[in-house]
Amino acid sequence: MSIRVQSTTVRVEADENLQRHIQVSNSRGYLVISTDRDRCLRSSNPIAVHITTPNLEKIRLAGSGNIDCGAFDTPDMEVELDGSGNIYIDRLITDHAEFTIDGSGYIESEVDAFSVESTIEGSGEIRLFGVTDVADMLITGSGRIRANEMDANDCYATITGSGDIYTFVFDLLDATISGSGSVYYYGNPSQVVKRISGSGNVIRRN
Repeated sequence: MSIRVQSTTVRVEADENLQRHIQVSNSRGYLVISTDRDRCLRSSNPIAVHITTPNLEKIRLAGSGNIDCGAFDTPDMEVELDGSGNIYIDRLITDHAEFTIDGSGYIESEVDAFSVESTIEGSGEIRLFGVTDVADMLITGSGRIRANEMDANDCYATITGSGDIYTFVFDLLDATISGSGSVYYYGNPSQVVKRISGSGNVIRRN
């Protein structure tokens, strides 16, 4: 099944008897891939949806599926994962990127951005590579943010849960910990600010 709207193309690969249960719609500017009545489809072959589009500003995955995204250059990008799925982005060039996990899922991306926000509210993991000027990281659950392969000039790290943050910083590390998680930092930042009211710690790694 193939659908083309302006310059965006959607191609669905699935068993013929299942294609009628896969819905592709446009909801207020968002391309939505779903199943009728939110039913869970069982297939002897993998179900895949291939999307080609010149513009991409937001990716949201709800459930346990996988999203693989090629390299993209866009002014702003939001990546949201609700559930246990996986999102992989080859390379993201942007002014501002936001990565959010609410659940046990996994996000991995190479980034070239002015600012990057990463938030985990569950037990998931965000892994980032590349460069950014400002990194803002928040964990309220038990997940992990592994960004020690993303060079950041400034990093603002906040932990209110039991998760851990790994970061590479050149200039400023501003860490606030009110939970049991820890911030592990690489590099030699010129300034390290610590606000610790929980049992976690700020630990240097090399």
